[in-house]
Amino acid sequence: KIYNNFINLKKIKIKIFNYNKENNVTERIFALTKKIINEYSLIISGDCPAIDNNFLDRAFKKIKNKKSDFVTTDKKTLHEGIILFKTKAWKKVEKISTNAILQENPGYALSIKKSFFNFTKFKALKRDTGDKIRLSIDTMSDLQFFRLVNYHSKKDLITYSDIKKFKKYNKINE
Repeated sequence: KIYNNFINLKKIKIKIFNYNKENNVTERIFALTKKIINEYSLIISGDCPAIDNNFLDRAFKKIKNKKSDFVTTDKKTLHEGIILFKTKAWKKVEKISTNAILQENPGYALSIKKSFFNFTKFKALKRDTGDKIRLSIDTMSDLQFFRLVNYHSKKDLITYSDIKKFKKYNKINE
């Protein structure tokens, strides 16, 4: 209801898709991919609100020029909760997700069953791997940080640039 109200208020042309099996993420995405007419799909986890459009643009340029199921970086990055893939490839993810752990964590299924998929990699930039900053909301401290950024940025959506501006408050608790 909150998302629908926001979408209607902002006059955004987007459809909301609801699915009853909350813990079966893989199946939920598979059901949604059957409704998508685009060649590519992008998953952005709801707990990762700071999106770097430059990162997404580079990933898309790489996957569209290759015959790949998924695109990933050549090393671990700060960008969590993002999966860019050829829409039809999700059927394979659904097929290999044979237990509750894999159904709830499709990223884990992709990492342990790599041989089932055709991945293409693109080079991570220093800004993608740099400072250990938080880009996801996993703790109450993370939530408070993102509220601070949202308050000061005065924007509807928080961007990666906004997060970098508040870098001194953004250190991950180790």
